[in-house]
Amino acid sequence: MNTVPRPPQAQAAVPQSLAEALAAVFSTSAQVPFSARLVGFTKALIPQSRAWVITFDAAGQPDAHPADDVPDAGMTLAKQALPPDAKPVLTEATFMAAKIALDTGQDAALVVELRGEGQAARALTHERLTLLARLSIATYRSETVDLLQNLLRFFAELGQSAGTQGPDLQSLSDMMAAFFSAEYAAVSRFDGQKVHDLHISGQAQMGKGARVATELKSSMAETARLRLCEQTRAFTAEPGQQDGLVMHLAAPRRNASMLPFLAASAGKLAPHAARRGVNWRAWARRSALVGVLCGVAFVPIPDGVSLPATVAAVSHRIVTSPLDAPLAGLDVRAGDRVVAGETVLGRFDTRALDLELIAAQASYSRALLDRERARAGRLAADLRTAELEAERVLADIALLEARKETAVLMAPISGLVIGDGLGDMTGALMRRGDLVLEIADPSAMELDVSVPQSQVAKVDLGQAGAFRPDFDPSLRFDTQVVSISPAAPSGQRAPLFPAQASLSDAAVDTLRPGMTGVVALDRTWRPIWQVVGRGLRDWVLLRLWV
Repeated sequence: MNTVPRPPQAQAAVPQSLAEALAAVFSTSAQVPFSARLVGFTKALIPQSRAWVITFDAAGQPDAHPADDVPDAGMTLAKQALPPDAKPVLTEATFMAAKIALDTGQDAALVVELRGEGQAARALTHERLTLLARLSIATYRSETVDLLQNLLRFFAELGQSAGTQGPDLQSLSDMMAAFFSAEYAAVSRFDGQKVHDLHISGQAQMGKGARVATELKSSMAETARLRLCEQTRAFTAEPGQQDGLVMHLAAPRRNASMLPFLAASAGKLAPHAARRGVNWRAWARRSALVGVLCGVAFVPIPDGVSLPATVAAVSHRIVTSPLDAPLAGLDVRAGDRVVAGETVLGRFDTRALDLELIAAQASYSRALLDRERARAGRLAADLRTAELEAERVLADIALLEARKETAVLMAPISGLVIGDGLGDMTGALMRRGDLVLEIADPSAMELDVSVPQSQVAKVDLGQAGAFRPDFDPSLRFDTQVVSISPAAPSGQRAPLFPAQASLSDAAVDTLRPGMTGVVALDRTWRPIWQVVGRGLRDWVLLRLWV
């Protein structure tokens, strides 16, 4: 690249190279604020883009340059770029963000909104954001600041993990020795009278065999009594408290001036220094609570499945119209009990059939007359034609008589009549095959069960259970799964697999086809933790895809 658009410096000469442009942006003598210079340079360096420098105060309130509205996606990406463990450059569909250091040493996020398209443009933006981030951190923040931030983070983690036994002083002493490049670091507790629980860096494996010179113990006790805070030794405690932590360094080689500051930062750990005793009563209460929770978790509960079901008759017959004729009337109503071959269900109007039958009989008489004439005249061809015509008409008469016999509907099976609005059908013109009514045999019942796909694995052939009808849930009828469909009907939003279950003979006198209820299949008793844990596991796998 030979030339770069001019960064936002008032009355400044146009830079002739990238190096010259970068020097102008990171110049310590420039009059324009660094954020403004960086934003202008970024927009010139990355064509067709918008850029912001965003910082956050202790309360999490953002401060952006320029001050115009920052898109929500850009603000969110800026927050994600600032944590210590964040990636150097974060990318989103139309935004990229990188953590930079301002000229004050404060962390900020440089956010860029991409307006160009294509993978090459995104790769170029990523590369240039990485360059600006490294240059700003190398220019405005020293290695010491990073080390200090790591140390403060370590103190925060110690404070969170410290229990009644206090912080891990051995880890604290080892960390201090490494940070200050000291020959050793020592940390001890002071309970207001004497020093105890002394830890020296590098002695984590020595246990009680570790020995410290009497002079060191005396020096640390003096530091605590005088509440000193110097470059090589410091005492830290909460305001007004006598107990605290004593920290000593031997031959520090660098950053020794930071010890007082670190001692003040570690003050939150000091209240744990004098807590050598264990609150056994509190531990007993906690242990009892944990024991009760564990005991409850192992209490067995029934792990089964409840499914919606509808009562249906095993023997079921649909009665349809046997001919094209008006329905003269029905002799039964819904709920009537009928007997197979004996009970008349209804009758059809046969007047049209009677007229057809009379016409057919007249045609038969003419055919017989023609046959006799042909026989008398000894006309063999006419005789054969007349005989065939007579046979045809005779077959039509037999068909019409058979249809007339079917005009009276007889019950095909014994059972109960099912149907709505049967009284309104009188006089209606019925076509052959039209539904007239239904008959169900109540002497044998079964259940039509709908099984959701989430419960299919819990339903097996032959599995026993109980059916409770909606009209009286106090009733209970034994049932058993007899069939499960291998496929769900198409067109359903939530797939339901049809299944059938048998009913005991005791249900005949109480249940009727069409009644609804719930089938509760026999359950396996499992501990609470297993039932709850399985449900939570399935939810996590299906919803979070972990």
